[in-house]
Amino acid sequence: MSKALKYIHSNLDKDISLESVATHVGLSSDYFSRSFKKDVGLNFCVYMQKCRVEMAAVLLRDTELKIYEISSQVGFNNVEYFNRVFLKLKGMSPKEYRNQMKTQ
Repeated sequence: MSKALKYIHSNLDKDISLESVATHVGLSSDYFSRSFKKDVGLNFCVYMQKCRVEMAAVLLRDTELKIYEISSQVGFNNVEYFNRVFLKLKGMSPKEYRNQMKTQ
């Protein structure tokens, strides 16, 4: 699993899938999915979203990149979807998050 996690974290900006990670580590998609959930405690999609949103939060805090640029850099192809996922996981929009970090 450590090989899979390293691959995921090295490729967050790319369009990676459960299937591509499973192939990278030499496992079937079904077996990898079950093993991932058992070992990590989250399903693959939720884990990917959390990692990407955390990476986006750092970029929002530490750069002046536009939100759509950050969205793309962390692997979201659709900025509206990125905004919804960010809001769901952080409790505020990316813009609100950036503004809050500036005041701290």
